[in-house]
Amino acid sequence: MTALSPIKRIRTETLEIAYEEAGPADGKTVILMHGFPDDPRIWDGVVTDLAANGYHLFTPYLRGYGPTRFRKDETPRSGQQAALGQDLLDFMNALNINRAILVGYDWGGRACCIVAALWPDRVERLVSIGGYNIQNIPESHRPESADLEHRYWYQWYSGAFGYFCMWLILLDRQLVKLHKRDRHGRVTRHNMHQDHWSLPAAEV
Repeated sequence: MTALSPIKRIRTETLEIAYEEAGPADGKTVILMHGFPDDPRIWDGVVTDLAANGYHLFTPYLRGYGPTRFRKDETPRSGQQAALGQDLLDFMNALNINRAILVGYDWGGRACCIVAALWPDRVERLVSIGGYNIQNIPESHRPESADLEHRYWYQWYSGAFGYFCMWLILLDRQLVKLHKRDRHGRVTRHNMHQDHWSLPAAEV
């Protein structure tokens, strides 16, 4: 599964999910779920080794990413954790994957954790990278104890830095006058407005 891997598609009730597949069909199934703002290319560094060791690998594009599409215009474009978990379960059902090893981070990790929590019989192993997992939304507005809040100071610091970086990314995108996307949905800089970029980028 590399940048040249063929993109396949499978339909669920909500989405037409684009995904890539690698490894022997009779191997243990592993689903690798990317997070924001990445795509399946993030897994290229591990897929070759896993496939060589006999694992059957699937890397879907999450909703809103790359070639994955909503099937109906009226479907809410939601990134809620319940929707992400349902997307993963629907993906498994559509491909007749009864049980799998789930690996993910950020949005993808959250989807993996939700499936593991609500449908544990469908999950052989869970690898959740990072701490962006299931959130208790109704209780999220309630402050913790002062002692616990004090221990979480670094999360507020890193969170503020993360929002600042996101603002920079959004500003960067506003500078794009002409753009071109490759087949993986990524903007290629060689076709951006030259007034805003001093260095040419490699062709994709």
